[in-house]
Amino acid sequence: MAGAEPDIKEFLIKILQAVTALVVWAVITMFFGLYLEWAHIHHHFNILNAIFYIWFVVSFIGLIYFLYKVWKR
Repeated sequence: MAGAEPDIKEFLIKILQAVTALVVWAVITMFFGLYLEWAHIHHHFNILNAIFYIWFVVSFIGLIYFLYKVWKR
């Protein structure tokens, strides 16, 4: 992007960072939640379910904070 305006370049970098963060978070969360079935409560709530749901809430809050920081710049 040699001839691009600095504002456009900065905007595209923000979009790329936001999309990358969302995709990485979603892939990690889906892997543990769906593939390893930590999100499924089969007969009773166990420690793996607790770990997954704690991870989900904490990482989602972190993701929102990261996106806020990226778009505030």
